[in-house]
Amino acid sequence: MKLQNKYPYHMNGISVGGKKYLSCIMVKEGTQAAILTSAKEVMAWSPEIVEWRLDYVNPMEDNDFSEALLCETTEKLAEIVKGSILLVTFRIKEQGGLRSFQRDLRLRMVKACIRTGKVGIVDVEIDSDAEYIRQIREEAHQHGTKLLLSFHDWERVPDNEFMIAKVREAIEKGADIPKLYLTANSYTDVIRIADTAKRIRKEGICETPFCMCGMNHIAMITRILGGECGSDFGYFTCSGVRGGYEEDDEYFKALLDVFDMRESQLGGINA
Repeated sequence: MKLQNKYPYHMNGISVGGKKYLSCIMVKEGTQAAILTSAKEVMAWSPEIVEWRLDYVNPMEDNDFSEALLCETTEKLAEIVKGSILLVTFRIKEQGGLRSFQRDLRLRMVKACIRTGKVGIVDVEIDSDAEYIRQIREEAHQHGTKLLLSFHDWERVPDNEFMIAKVREAIEKGADIPKLYLTANSYTDVIRIADTAKRIRKEGICETPFCMCGMNHIAMITRILGGECGSDFGYFTCSGVRGGYEEDDEYFKALLDVFDMRESQLGGINA
């Protein structure tokens, strides 16, 4: 049974933090046409959350993918994914983004998307500077958008107390949803992620929705059964666009091995 939090969020008829563990499928494309096509493919899987990664928009320059075009794309994307929650992320390179962009460009583009009123959740790195977080938080709350503050460790699963401290830090910085994605190198790491997530939920360290899962194929169970430990959603892909362990093909191959299933039984995700 999924561990529910004290204060779930209700958006587009979906309860984030309620009885159901939610799926978030990502859109990672460069042009408006490709973004919208990918979104239609994603919706065939009926995800509760659709994440649009702005760092994949190419080349994200004023004279090519302008602020106006970005807002237009947000509007069209929201129409395609209506019934799901649109999550917008402009990931920095150091935390898994496709490439580097200037801080002020990222800030301006993310705020422009939020102003459309179509964005349900916005993801910002927890280690961003205080002013960046403040401006995104204020813009988000003015337009009914929830602020997700994220932390990724691409090498390891840190100490349990460090993980708890990061969740507390996210809450202190104004996160509506803390998120930790950590790289498991052993099954002991996987157990520590699950145990720590369960402690965070059961001890009331975070009483709102949060996401805490492991990267790397051996940590797939934290995405399949994350709700058993208190996490509220996990990330998946169906586009084949690579970008970190979140949607590594090895994840799905391992899923087949563990459950002794053929691709035809899974519906062909990332086949």
